[in-house]
Order: sequence, then structure tokens, then C-alpha cells
Amino acid sequence: MKNCWVVSSVFPYGALLPWNDAYAQPRFGTEQGGSIPIVPQVFLTLGLLVLLVGILWVYWRRAARLACENALLKMQVETQSSEAKKTATQLQAAHRQMQVLAEIGRRIAADRDMQTLVSVIYEHLHTLMDTDAFGIGLYDAEKQEITYRIFVDMGVQLPEHKMAMTDDDRPAVWCVAHKQDILIGDFEKEYAAYIKRLPMPRAAGQPKSLMFSPLMMETQVIGVITVQSYKAHMYSEHHLSILRILAAYITIALSRLTMMRQVERHTRL
Repeated sequence: MKNCWVVSSVFPYGALLPWNDAYAQPRFGTEQGGSIPIVPQVFLTLGLLVLLVGILWVYWRRAARLACENALLKMQVETQSSEAKKTATQLQAAHRQMQVLAEIGRRIAADRDMQTLVSVIYEHLHTLMDTDAFGIGLYDAEKQEITYRIFVDMGVQLPEHKMAMTDDDRPAVWCVAHKQDILIGDFEKEYAAYIKRLPMPRAAGQPKSLMFSPLMMETQVIGVITVQSYKAHMYSEHHLSILRILAAYITIALSRLTMMRQVERHTRL
């Protein structure tokens, strides 16, 4: 291999550098046992840095993926736990409601007068829903009127009052006439679906949430039950279902009371 000496303009004072024809580049040190050229050293260092960065990148990506998977798993566990707690709470509430309804049914079956009947229902109804007002109206088909013998408003029993079936500003009249339930979340905004105008407010004000359900004996309507609140949007379809169950209980109780009175009359005769 042929070597020659060249003058370098890079180094001061024009230092002499050995020239290698085979590589056509300057070499440092002696031909025997000389040091590694500068350019390969730079490439080697850069290669090691790139390799290190690549390893760190792969490690970071793997760590990020594991962290993401752990976060998703934690969210799934928390969601399932929350749903399980919610389901357990709903089951407990449903069980409690069934117990209350069963107790109401048992008490109704044992009662012998309308006053006690309403008192029992009103007493237990507070545990199932908001009950600012509660009443049971009996429908007289011959007189075409509904009589609220008992109506409780904010814990106070109001005097007996009647309403004619021609009074078209009463939701109870609509309920009896159409034999359909009524569920209202905001009375002032929704009344037009059932009546022509708002009725006069009671002493405690105008109720906002109202439910009505007809008392049906087969296809014949014999009355109406209502639950009301002075707060808006207090009732749902679930509460209306409870009211329907109570309506069925009351219908059976009223039928039993009517039969007992008829028997008593015949006995006296």
C-alpha cells in the first residue's frame, strides 16, 4: 500500500499528514498500530446513540401501552363495580317497595271503613314517593259527579267536596271520563293536554307534579286516586305503576266495603 505525505490546510502551520491511496483519506498516527480514523468514530458514536434511542423508544411505547391497558382495566372494574352497586341499590329499593305495598294490601284487607283506608295508604305512601297531597274520589254515574270524601293536603284533611263531570278544568274529571292515567311533571306547562284552563289554586298553592289513576271494576270506573306534589317533576312511570297497584287494592277494598254494607242492610231488614 502506497503512502505519501500531504500538507493539511486544516491544521495550523500546514502540518504534514500521511495519505493512504487505498482509502483516499488522511490518516492519523503511524501505519502500524495507528488510531481509528475520526469519521468512523463519529459514525460509531451516532450508531450507538441511535440504537440507545431506539431501545428507549421501544421501552417507552411498551410502558405507555401497559399503562393505557391498566387504565382501561381499572375503568372497566370501576364501571362494573358502580353498576353492581347501582343494581344492588335498585334491588333493595324494589324489595322495600314490595314490602310497603304488601303491608298496604294487608292493612286494606283488614280495614272496614273509608277513613281508615285512606289513612293507611297515606301513612305508607310517604315512603314510596313525594306525597304533598293525596285523595280518593268516588264516582257516582247517576249524579255524574265525583266526591272526594277524604283529601289530605300538606298533612291537613280537607272537607268533603264534590265536582261535576261537566267541570272541564279538573284533571280528575278527565281521568274518570277517559278511564286513563294522568302523569304531569309541570302542571302550569302541561295542563292543556287534559283541561282547558288551570283550576283555582288551593291554600297551599298550585301543585306542580300530579298523578291520577282511575279505579276500575272490570270495565266500569268507580272512582279516582291522585297523588300530588308542590315540586315539579317528582313522578315517573315507575311511580305511576305504584299508583296503579294502589288503585287495584283500593278498588277491591271499596268493592268489599260495598258488599259488607249491603249485607248489613239486608240483615237489619
